[in-house]
Amino acid sequence: MPPITAVVFDMYETLVVNTTSHWVKTFDDICRQQGLGLSGQELWDRWKPVEMVFRRERLRTDGNGDLPPFKSYYQAWLETFEQVFGDIGKGDASHAAQMSIVDQGIREMYSETAEVLARFHGINNVQVGLLSNSDNDALLPLVKRHGLRFDAIVSSESARAYKPLVGPFQLMVDLLGVNAQSCLYVGDSQLDDVKGGKDAGMKTAWVNRHHARLDPALPSPDYHVQDLREILSVLDVSK
Repeated sequence: MPPITAVVFDMYETLVVNTTSHWVKTFDDICRQQGLGLSGQELWDRWKPVEMVFRRERLRTDGNGDLPPFKSYYQAWLETFEQVFGDIGKGDASHAAQMSIVDQGIREMYSETAEVLARFHGINNVQVGLLSNSDNDALLPLVKRHGLRFDAIVSSESARAYKPLVGPFQLMVDLLGVNAQSCLYVGDSQLDDVKGGKDAGMKTAWVNRHHARLDPALPSPDYHVQDLREILSVLDVSK
């Protein structure tokens, strides 16, 4: 295996917490501020199935093998709220979509994140990147909020494509000036991060914090961990 010259991290549920309970809290705030007469959980239960259609459709090619035009999360969430609020007969979709983006920019880090990033930054000849399916208006404020530092940052918005498509990974490789084979990609999704990273030629580490089962229909990660500190042993900097 070529020596690892870059470690690239996913953001949400890898470096920062982004569980359903955090989304429900945001939706509680939306419901309260807009007087919708629903709980955050009730709004989430209506919203999430519609939003999942966007996640599937963004990777679905047409008869010519072409993907649909790129759509940011803000635009997709605006359309999702418009549909849900249309069904219930009230609600400000623009306000709700904007609140969702803003709250994504104030998520808290996992307890080991700062330590692990500092360790990797301290390794000679190893660069550290951030590659996330997210809008810049969520991702960049989050990086600033926690004082995080990366040698390159790629969002789905800047790449105009979503993981697991190869494009965002290739853009990261180009920005870092390294070979994909010498990159380790670290993320929480077996689809977006493990499959995407492997399709791009990278080694992959699956951060499985919630004890999910490995999907046999998807590629297996090179490393399977539950805590970012376990990644340090890959480059032998665990001490």
